[in-house]
This record gives sequence, C-alpha cells and structure tokens, in this order.
Amino acid sequence: MAIRKTSIIAGTLLTALAATNGSYGQTDLGWRRLDDPASGTRVEYPSKLFTVEEPSHSRGRPGQLFGTADGRAHLAVFAVHDPRHRSAAAFIARNLRVPAATLHYERTTATFFALSGIHRDNIYYARCNSSPDHALLHCINMVYPAQEKRRWDSIVTRISRTLGAAQ
Repeated sequence: MAIRKTSIIAGTLLTALAATNGSYGQTDLGWRRLDDPASGTRVEYPSKLFTVEEPSHSRGRPGQLFGTADGRAHLAVFAVHDPRHRSAAAFIARNLRVPAATLHYERTTATFFALSGIHRDNIYYARCNSSPDHALLHCINMVYPAQEKRRWDSIVTRISRTLGAAQ
C-alpha cells in the first residue's frame, strides 16, 4: 500500500511539474501542414498557437504571415528567388537586419542556413532551405518572447524540420 501511495504521489508531482514547466509540448497545438501555393513552400505549424493570419509579408515576397492571438509571436513562411545561386553566407550578409553581435546560433551548409539570436527581448529564428537547383530558398522567420524560450524550443524544432518545397 505504501509503495502504491508513493507511486501515486510521484506520478502526481511529475504531472504537475510537466504542466508548469512551460512546455507547449504537453498540449494539443493543432499541428497543420501548410502547402503555400504562392511561395511553393511546405511546413507544419501549430495552428492553435498561430491563429491570426496577418497581412502579406513585407518586401513583396510570396508567402504567409501568422501571429498568436496576443500578438507576442509571429511566423512568416515565404520563398526567396535567388537567380544568381549565391551562397547562404552571401544571402545572410545581404539580408540580416539585426546586429550580427546579437546572433547566438548560426549554421550554414550547402543546402540550408539557420540563425537565431535575441533582439529587444525577443528571440528571432530564421531558416532557409535551398531548392534542388539552388534558385529558390524556402524560408521561415519566427519571433517570440525570449523569456519563453523553453516553451518554444520544441515548436521551433518541429517547424524547422518540416520546412521544404511543397509537393
């Protein structure tokens, strides 16, 4: 009986800790696959978190922009044509809009780049995957509160891993 009671208490504590650790992973986020016809980009995103479709992405890029109901987080899904087939490093150099000193993570390969940093109390994360002919970059940009980093880690990872060309 004592072992059973201890197991119940331990289970209750673990459940309480999981509920309070700030992870969105414990709830149903309504993951949905987006095949954006305008940009040709495919990605899975949590539709119960990003519930607000925002106005078109700036700079005339084809794609979609979503926000949370409270306006604290944003997700942009878009594509960038790069007819000169420049390197990811060259693309970053041309398009980085925050001070390079704010970068905390940067990874560049022949087929993708990802970077992240903190700017004005927000974490920003950007990833672009190259199309097979390297003429198109399928991209996401996310911005969310830095104080909620642990809550967003698994979400950012899943979104990032599902990014690609629409099929």
